[in-house]
Amino acid sequence: ETVLGTWMAEDLSQGEVRLALPADATWFQLILEMSGAGSLRDLQVDNVPGPAQKQNTPFGQVWISGANLLLQTSQSPLLLVSGYGGSWESTEGGLQFSPKSTSSLRFLAADAALEQGGFLILAAGGPVGLAPGVVVEQSPGLLLGGGMQRFLVRWQTPHRLSAVGQTLVLEPEGLVQLQWDLHEALTDAARLSQEISRYARAGEERQLLQATAKLLRDLPLDEEKVQEALLQSRDALERGRKELSALQLRASGALFVGADSVMEELRQQVEDLVQRFPGTNLEGQAQELAQLLAQRIEQVRLAKTEAAQAYRQRVQKALAHTYPILSQWIQKEAN
Repeated sequence: ETVLGTWMAEDLSQGEVRLALPADATWFQLILEMSGAGSLRDLQVDNVPGPAQKQNTPFGQVWISGANLLLQTSQSPLLLVSGYGGSWESTEGGLQFSPKSTSSLRFLAADAALEQGGFLILAAGGPVGLAPGVVVEQSPGLLLGGGMQRFLVRWQTPHRLSAVGQTLVLEPEGLVQLQWDLHEALTDAARLSQEISRYARAGEERQLLQATAKLLRDLPLDEEKVQEALLQSRDALERGRKELSALQLRASGALFVGADSVMEELRQQVEDLVQRFPGTNLEGQAQELAQLLAQRIEQVRLAKTEAAQAYRQRVQKALAHTYPILSQWIQKEAN
């Protein structure tokens, strides 16, 4: 006997609940989760005909019952999703989950899928492997399995994900897409890879980093393309670090002598660096240097203004003593 997994029914407090099981489920164990005050006096469990909805797929079959689903080959399970508060329906090349006001899904990859390629949480900077206690902020989805048994799961808006043991818990606020036909996703990944190469040749660092971030976060489907994108972004960042170091060296001299025109030119170059490397450590370091230059420029120009004003006052005072009529005329014209 093989344990297929755990499925969840809707809230029993709403009345009669039916949970259809896969045809392969020859037995089941019932577990009740209690909260608040209540009674089991009227609880009755009946075995009624009607298995879960079945759909054939390129790799095997999928069983669906409310928010629960089981993907399996003819030999073994691949992915089990248990939950409540919504339902799955067929779409082209996959499935779509429509949540209710309160919904919860728990994803558990079976050994067969893990052996193919693992259980990866999509995240900024690249996918994160599932492990007990892992928490990922603003994740756009999951990548499960490998080869012909690979699945891409995406939610409508990024979610905070937490791992409970080997299970990933999601409380969806919008539609959830589960795709086993990845042709469109692979095409998008290839297009992004080409854009990254083009941006690298053109020296367009901002666009390169944005395209690389999207590839790593949303479409890390081809390991070779991912590694190439990482190399291109690292080269761009290294060029940016060298450029910032040169600007810092020049700025130190300009700051020392108080050359405001030189500092203004450097500030503009540093601001350009900020715009070209958004979301990186370089952006923060360059912003600090730009702010320092702006403050020093303001101080130098204020000091020049004060010095010029003091000089005019000395001149007017000298004129008032020696040439009073000329001094009065100058003051009148100045006003």
